Amino acid sequence: MLRESFPDAGIGDDAAVIDPPAGKLLFAADAAVENVHFNRGYSTLSQVIQKLISANVSDIFAMGGEPLRLLFTAGLAPGAGGEEIAALVEGLKIGRRVYGVEIAGGDTVLSPGGYFFNIAILGSTGGKDPLARGGAREGDRLVLGGNCGGSKAGLLLLEGLHRGGGGNRRLEQLIPRGEKGRRAVREAAAGLSLLTGREELEDICRERRLPPGTGKLLDLIKQHLVPLAVKIPERAEKGEGAQVHALIDVSDGLARDLRSLCAESETGAVIYADRLPLPPVLRERDAGEGDFLLQLALSSGEEYIPLAAVGGRDEDETPPWGTVIGKITPSGEGITWSGGDGKRAALPAGGYEHRF
Repeated sequence: MLRESFPDAGIGDDAAVIDPPAGKLLFAADAAVENVHFNRGYSTLSQVIQKLISANVSDIFAMGGEPLRLLFTAGLAPGAGGEEIAALVEGLKIGRRVYGVEIAGGDTVLSPGGYFFNIAILGSTGGKDPLARGGAREGDRLVLGGNCGGSKAGLLLLEGLHRGGGGNRRLEQLIPRGEKGRRAVREAAAGLSLLTGREELEDICRERRLPPGTGKLLDLIKQHLVPLAVKIPERAEKGEGAQVHALIDVSDGLARDLRSLCAESETGAVIYADRLPLPPVLRERDAGEGDFLLQLALSSGEEYIPLAAVGGRDEDETPPWGTVIGKITPSGEGITWSGGDGKRAALPAGGYEHRF
């Protein structure tokens, strides 16, 4: 079925044949294991593949490149049949459509337990030098290219829908009461994809007669099930006076990925907690007591948004593609956060842990 679904991929020989483009090539790989990286009670197989493609594409974006080809390996659980293969093909087709990446081939094997998947991806810098984590300089602005916290909030909501209790009393208020309403949201969540936009979410709610505000709930769930990888504009990479010096994607949580960027750059950093851009619905609901929102923003993984160290003369200038959330400091100052009162404290340790 894979060969018939992708007739232009060259599937059928022992290896794929690719004409390499000019410039430096980028290679990356990522895997997803059932009950570690995904739960089939929460995600369809199509959604799992779409998310895995986003993870790989995000790694290419984080080097300033464009995705070209991918190899897909599927470990099929016992009993997998035509319906499951069709779902995998659907996920691959949607990922190809959204990111313009071609399927070059891969492998299928039988798994002794649950499903596992791996994607290896090839990208190109198109003649440019690749961006890396190690170029941040003291005084650079830290710019985040999207909202943070949505993916983990979506996971908490899924847990509430399937297990009861959303992990936070404010988030639980977004979940419809009664099993009928919960089942309707679960069914709607199963139909989400990378192609689902805000207008489609509202259409889904109207068609299923879901309560007002459910579209915002589904939007958070979508950020966990099928997050869209975000690329900074090419002009931002080489902009005069506002050049990107270092870049990483937020996949293991903002706090952990910031530490990785600073470790490679041999710098410190300060985060301005009051500037962290959370999804509006979380701000509207004041979703937590104490430092819940801060922890959510810092530990939410699988966001696939860029975090960049950006140079420039005006440290308060905000690039149009992101939000200034802090700055790079000398390594001796460590990695800290400020709550707006000017006082600094050590940034909480930790990051996103895959667990189901």
